[in-house]
Amino acid sequence: MAKKKAPPQLPADFDLQQYLSTKRIIPGRGNPASNLWIIGEAGGSHEHDKRQPFVGPSGQELSKMSNNAGFTFGEVYLDNVIPFQPPRNKLDLLDVPVETFYPLLQEKIAKFRPNCVVAAGGTALRALCGVGGITLRRGSILSSRLVPGIKVVPMVHPAELFKDWSWRTYMIFDLTRAFEESSTPDKNLPVRNLIIRPSFQQALEVLDELSHSPRVCIDIETRRGRIACIGIGNSKDWSLCVPLERRDSSSYWSESQEAELLRAFSVIFENPEIIKIGQNFSFDFAFLHGYRLLVQGDIWDTMWMHNLLWPDFEHGLHVLGSFYTREPYYKEEGKLWERSWDEDMFWQYNCKDVCVTTEVFDALWKELETRGLMEFYKLHYLKQMPKLLGMQMRGFRIHEHRRDRMRKTWEKKVTQAQAALEAKYNLPLNVMSYKDMVWLLYEHLKLPLQRDRRTGNPTTKEDALEKLFVKTQNQTLLQVLELRGLRKFLGSYLNVSVDDDSRIRCAFGHTDFGRLKASKFLDSSGTNLQTIPEVGRAFFIAD
Repeated sequence: MAKKKAPPQLPADFDLQQYLSTKRIIPGRGNPASNLWIIGEAGGSHEHDKRQPFVGPSGQELSKMSNNAGFTFGEVYLDNVIPFQPPRNKLDLLDVPVETFYPLLQEKIAKFRPNCVVAAGGTALRALCGVGGITLRRGSILSSRLVPGIKVVPMVHPAELFKDWSWRTYMIFDLTRAFEESSTPDKNLPVRNLIIRPSFQQALEVLDELSHSPRVCIDIETRRGRIACIGIGNSKDWSLCVPLERRDSSSYWSESQEAELLRAFSVIFENPEIIKIGQNFSFDFAFLHGYRLLVQGDIWDTMWMHNLLWPDFEHGLHVLGSFYTREPYYKEEGKLWERSWDEDMFWQYNCKDVCVTTEVFDALWKELETRGLMEFYKLHYLKQMPKLLGMQMRGFRIHEHRRDRMRKTWEKKVTQAQAALEAKYNLPLNVMSYKDMVWLLYEHLKLPLQRDRRTGNPTTKEDALEKLFVKTQNQTLLQVLELRGLRKFLGSYLNVSVDDDSRIRCAFGHTDFGRLKASKFLDSSGTNLQTIPEVGRAFFIAD
């Protein structure tokens, strides 16, 4: 792997103003006294020619989206982190670090102090807030580190539209939020009561109170294949985290205390009159089932609700939180604690998930009613949930000896097919390698170039190879497709891990079009049991 290029170093006598005097500067435009600023990365060729930011194709789309969000370019101030066009529009070709230009931006913002700044793209986000992850933090209400006290709402740079048009709706939402935020300098972020490190008595009292609630939201966190803590609540304003083990895997409670707490949870979970709320709840359900905590009654999954309402969108909690709450992006806290071993951060993260999921649920419930989709959801999603969870937990029994025999046969087929392909070209080839296949198909065999419609890059996907074969009748394409099929069957069914009870399982969900889909069980075992080829059914036992 090539080493990342080191950033250029500034000479000791570097003079920024003198440096800029050698460049064709692209000054900001609009009203600097506006309460809303939009800061991008750098100008392109159109901006270089006209000496104005956001006048090229990206700027034109940004202008249209701004109109959708309720404001025009004439009402805001537009600028970039880098005040000129970088060589070939590539930041890594600059002869000075990007940070060199931060003081210019800092001085402007500190002088005019807009209520809200849109960080359009990752470069602007890092300059304004000192963090990366634009696709994760977009839509959040953040605090600027460059100029403390200034609000920042990140959005993906409009140039990304020309790679993936689906970003447009996200961008309009983020611009709308930023426009609304520009009415005040205050952040007005949620204040939530996150109960961590409860005493044994406090935990029992809260669980007893929740046993009389019409609904509860449930979220678990796991470590090393076990439940580390269970979060629960019935409001966006507060939640409780009940730890089960410490970071060293020791039990948080005494044996009798843990048993009593699990009994208190079971009273809530097994009560069919209490509505259960969760995000991607099939994961939580499976782990709770392993602890003999059986969740009964109606289960409302916010991921499934959002799938029905907005099938083309992502459905992760970080996306739902950005749309339906004012909670800034916090999902990295679930990983940060691992580096710092901060248990409080871990438990607070669990509590936040409960509060945010509850708030998202309330918003999605209203949206289902407003759009007339509530009955459809109840019929096609809610009623399916218990059956799908039951199928997920039961799985299929495997005849291990029969599968082992078939695995040996398939490994022999793969070896023979691989040897035949490599002998044909007298060099090693990996049919699953994008790089190898691009070289073989388009550089060596000179076959007509097939491109991915979304990215525009050369594609080696199966449908493209099948079309190529129809056009060219090149037998190598059949060899590649056959070898891929053999390797896929071997990896997806014959080599897939089986649970300790000799059963293979999967988790169920929904595609963008609402159809059922299946995937690995708990991300560690099992496979998609909806697409088992006929030849692979010989080692499944119907029971």
